[in-house]
Amino acid sequence: MIMNGKWKDTADFIRNFNFHLGIGQFYHGDAINCTDSIYAFVQNYFTVKLPNSSFTLGKDVTKEIEIIMNIDSWFETPLIYDHNHWGGNIMQIQPAMQMAKENGTDVFSIGYIH
Repeated sequence: MIMNGKWKDTADFIRNFNFHLGIGQFYHGDAINCTDSIYAFVQNYFTVKLPNSSFTLGKDVTKEIEIIMNIDSWFETPLIYDHNHWGGNIMQIQPAMQMAKENGTDVFSIGYIH
């Protein structure tokens, strides 16, 4: 998942953010982004269950499925994500990516199935 945008910090400055959820890495010491300091990888995927999303599909039949993403949920539920704390880039900051992963479980819903 990649989401880029802007946020206003506590000093009212507009800042860029890159909210990317991918494979996380753990580093020895403070050497973030030094490939020789990586000691572990974290898969940040998660399962989403969409209520009322089951359907039957027959031969030569197509369906259109609307999947809705509530962007606010990435930052509000179940945990409050604070850009002022984490900054504008979460890649390689595994605790921030873990929070995004946990918030992602209620982001998606079904709009319609036709």
